[in-house]
Amino acid sequence: MSKAKLVSKRSIGAADADGGVGSESFPSRTAADSSVIIDDGGGFLRGQGGNGHANGGGVGWPIVGQRDGDPQGAKARTEELTREIATYARAKQLRKSVDTFQQLISEGLRPNGYTYSNMINAFVNSGDVAGATRMLSEMVDSGFKPNVVVHTTILKGLCAAAEMPAAIAHLQRMGNAVPSVCPDIRTLNTFLRGCVRSGDLLALRWAFTQLPRWGLTADHTAHSARAKLLSQGLQLKELETLVRERRHAIEAEAAAVAVAMDAAKRGDPLPPPPRAPPPCSFWLAGACERGVNCKFYHDLAVPQRDACKVEAERRDALLAQEVHTAHAAAMLGRIKPCRRALKRAARLVKDAAAAEASANGGEWNTNGDDISSGFRRSELEREAQRIQEFVTSASGATPRLVAPLCRTLLFGSKVLVGDLDSCNAAPPPPPQQQQQQEQRGASPSRQEQHTEQGSALASAYTASAPSSRLSAPPPPPPGGAPRALSCARDSLCEMLLTALRRTLGLDAAISRQRRACGEKGANSSPSAAAAVAAASLAHCRSTLLKMFSKDCRLRWNRVFQHPVTCHAEATKAPKPSKAKSASAAAPDSASLPIKLEVASGTGDWVAAQALADVGNANWIAAEIRHDRVCAIFSRMVMRAVPNLCVVGGDATDLLRSHVKPQSISHIFVNFPEPPHRSGDEDASNERALLTDEFFRLAHKALTHAGRITIFSDNRRYCQSLARSIGSLRKERLDHEKVLVSEDTSIKMTTATATTATANAATSGSQKTPRLFRSVDMSTQMPFEEFAGVRVYLGVPGREGGHLVNETSYFDRFWEHGQHVERCFLLLSRE
Repeated sequence: MSKAKLVSKRSIGAADADGGVGSESFPSRTAADSSVIIDDGGGFLRGQGGNGHANGGGVGWPIVGQRDGDPQGAKARTEELTREIATYARAKQLRKSVDTFQQLISEGLRPNGYTYSNMINAFVNSGDVAGATRMLSEMVDSGFKPNVVVHTTILKGLCAAAEMPAAIAHLQRMGNAVPSVCPDIRTLNTFLRGCVRSGDLLALRWAFTQLPRWGLTADHTAHSARAKLLSQGLQLKELETLVRERRHAIEAEAAAVAVAMDAAKRGDPLPPPPRAPPPCSFWLAGACERGVNCKFYHDLAVPQRDACKVEAERRDALLAQEVHTAHAAAMLGRIKPCRRALKRAARLVKDAAAAEASANGGEWNTNGDDISSGFRRSELEREAQRIQEFVTSASGATPRLVAPLCRTLLFGSKVLVGDLDSCNAAPPPPPQQQQQQEQRGASPSRQEQHTEQGSALASAYTASAPSSRLSAPPPPPPGGAPRALSCARDSLCEMLLTALRRTLGLDAAISRQRRACGEKGANSSPSAAAAVAAASLAHCRSTLLKMFSKDCRLRWNRVFQHPVTCHAEATKAPKPSKAKSASAAAPDSASLPIKLEVASGTGDWVAAQALADVGNANWIAAEIRHDRVCAIFSRMVMRAVPNLCVVGGDATDLLRSHVKPQSISHIFVNFPEPPHRSGDEDASNERALLTDEFFRLAHKALTHAGRITIFSDNRRYCQSLARSIGSLRKERLDHEKVLVSEDTSIKMTTATATTATANAATSGSQKTPRLFRSVDMSTQMPFEEFAGVRVYLGVPGREGGHLVNETSYFDRFWEHGQHVERCFLLLSRE
């Protein structure tokens, strides 16, 4: 039996789990080799022959499929099966990809480099990073050297799971490989997207220190990611410096292009600089996608076909950076810098609209993220308008951020699936360092371990627990030792406090709040004195501790014990809103029902619902992506929502580990992402949200007759969810007994449960229990039924818990793409 066949069997187990929610995907591209074309959905073949750049950075793989007797037929068959794997990988159909790979092995063929790379893509697209890393090991064991595109795909999977320590280790392995594989700009931006997703500013700073070593220049995408993280962390001074440098760089580049163009028109073109590399053939042809990271000379006098698109992308990036600056300044009460940034942003919007109108009659160009530049610009305009309204309403007062920060619980952005211990292992030292260690017979010194630039940041990153690790507090020991439980709670709260300091600027908020209240005098009003007292790490630590029971479950009465007040007294105090009046009229707000929105996005919808529900219910906004958690926190502050708590982390883990049974009255899921955008039931994802386990945990967390509302624009996915919930409903007798056995530490076997079900059905003495039932709204709107679960066609309205009509980011996004159909499931706990 061949080695490839032996190793491939180790990877099959990783493909057994099917799931739901997918991760971000790159635009599909087709790349050609001399004898095979593979549409990989992620650009696997870039740099592998035919790209025209001598610095492609890739390793060409022989396209062979050795089989005795018919080498040409084996080659053609291998190519055919590899194409099938690539198709399944794009559709996130991991099981079919694995089956096709096994078919290739069973036919006596040997996978080539493209086969392995497409299998890695299939695992990553389906969220199985551990399976992708095992396939990478198989690829290396089979004699193929992964190129930069394969490594970038692995990095994409790690970053999508917010495994930033593993991502850094993988980047270091690339440099230590023989021959070394240097990251390209796509690798860098993939890593930076992971930093934004997990809120890891320290990892981003480390990456920027590595740019000289990697021979890279940060593009506008990289600088925008850096600006966003600095804004979220309230690092205003560093952010202003960055944006100022970017403005000057863009102005200098535009001036250089104008000078070169003018010289060419006069017939006296500027000569290349001394020791310039050879001219870039793609640039001379009118378009070079490598941009500032091309290793060849770009004559600025040569017109480019994509000049308008590049200019628009650069302008939009600077617009985003200005909006980030305005946001950080507004949150810190720095009104003048905020207004200056907003003015610059308004000019950029006006310039962009004029440029687009003159270029293509006002139609927006689409960019590589499958989101039109028009939609992105409109969202930035919307954000700038929101900041402007907040600054105007605040009337110069400094927001008090400490209290709302203490109601923002950052359990982490890591999805708790799979076993990534192998991914997190420390990278091996370079071969030269290994040889030096063997000669000395001793471990290297700390200075020898970190000789490259940025070693201090790397050491600091290793020494401190990143925010992506905060979702797994030390579990309490069985038996319930009180002291051990208390230590687990202390450890959890310390991690939450560290996350607030590292990612949301808690230290800057404390300093600013103490300074603002001190300028007015701590004795000027009781609220000012209380704000000074609350602006300390000790007070924040104490507040977080009170929110948790000894077994690390959230105590909602303590979380909402006091309504959050985000605004200090202003010179011209705004009139109290209805929400604040209602809050004042509800003295026992801590005992109100709890409503939870899962996957809250940017928080527009949940903030509006919470404001409409002040005095009647308290709301929880749960979101796994840290950048979206920051957006929800911003809306809680700027809209002064007193009855909202923001939770960052995996919703399934939140329900499993931190929510008390029967403590939630209503759960909302708006626009859940299906395994595939088409809603294909064959698609799978390890990071799925709406799984059987989620519904079981939701059933346990809901109060008697509690509800779940699932609102979507994907009718096919809703039908699939209805069938899934219906199948759970048929098995409820088994599940109810399992739930009881878990609560009483008594385990029931499947055979026993099946026997109990049969006996109950035979005797007729007990109806088959249900997990959920559909709420009857048949008189209000049409529906279709699957496995006893109804899919209503329309919007939920007040009956479904949607108190006010507020469009979310995803609602606006899908409407922009002409997705206007809406449907929902309204379920009640049995």
